[in-house]
Amino acid sequence: MKLVRSTPSELGFFSELREWMSAQKNRLWIVTPFIDQVGVSLINSCGKAGDVRVITRRNRQIPDIRPGISVKLREEIHVKLYIGDDSAYFGSANLTVNSLMDNTELLLKFEKEDFVNRLAGYYMVLWG
Repeated sequence: MKLVRSTPSELGFFSELREWMSAQKNRLWIVTPFIDQVGVSLINSCGKAGDVRVITRRNRQIPDIRPGISVKLREEIHVKLYIGDDSAYFGSANLTVNSLMDNTELLLKFEKEDFVNRLAGYYMVLWG
């Protein structure tokens, strides 16, 4: 497990998340209550992943999401979870400019296969 933090003076999470999202080839599953144009740009730039899904609260904030990305609305969600091919992030950051560049946030990165698979199972329950 790795801790990834982000503060207004230290944008470690934004850079790491952008690189990580771009590297996914098969799966990129996201749960975040809030997404703004910065988050949409990150998602749209992950062109390699074949299965891109987003669960969010607000659809009106993501009008420019590229075709082929599946979006589901779940008004009750609060979790922030990012699942890739063989790793996942879980923590406090939404996909918004405030979360990624202005707030103090913390994410945990998991690379253990069993744990990533359990998080993927949880994602599928939310997706259901």
